[in-house]
Amino acid sequence: MRHLSEKKILLLILLFGLLLVFYKFISVFYFPDSDWKMSREQKIELEVNKPVIQKFRSDKNNLAALEFLFGRSSLKKVNGKIHFQILEENCTEKIADSYLTPQDINPDDSNAFTFDKIADSENKIYCLKLIFEASDSKTKNPFVFTNPNDSSDNVSLVDVSGNELKNQSLSMRPAYKSDTFWQDATELNKRISQYKPWFLKQYFLGFIIISLMLLSVLLVAILLVI
Repeated sequence: MRHLSEKKILLLILLFGLLLVFYKFISVFYFPDSDWKMSREQKIELEVNKPVIQKFRSDKNNLAALEFLFGRSSLKKVNGKIHFQILEENCTEKIADSYLTPQDINPDDSNAFTFDKIADSENKIYCLKLIFEASDSKTKNPFVFTNPNDSSDNVSLVDVSGNELKNQSLSMRPAYKSDTFWQDATELNKRISQYKPWFLKQYFLGFIIISLMLLSVLLVAILLVI
């Protein structure tokens, strides 16, 4: 009996771990806006306590993240942190903020600033501030990139000197969630359908995912009983 009890406890821990991984997956799951192009065109050096301000229009509801490209050089000599803030259009009412240290930054890929999704964000203008904060006067300054962007969703970009850069935006892209996980799965299925074989298109992928989830739960339940 003791052996069976220990086995059930281990299986329950395993089931809890699987549910935790699944919850973490859906909590960070989002879809970047492919209309925003990201490239390493021009650099903006982030100076201590001098914000870069990007205003942009959200194209959809459920705005949930912003992705950026950072410069590769001198990250090891940066002694400070980058403060991200997303605010209302007036740049005073804060919605969310977060920090990135050089150790958090992947210079070879995009880096995401995630926050609780904004349900009614469609067609609203938001203010993004990037502020480099450091107490070491000898630190190297990190830098971000800009690229040409004449889209109406790119409202304005102001550099650390207060100069507005016309028809330029940060090398960034907004990202969105859906209202439900099932809608997220449907959107994922739609986006990757052109690369999949026929048996993973349309409803087949959803059927496979649901079947595997049910099979996993059923297997754990059987193991708990025997």
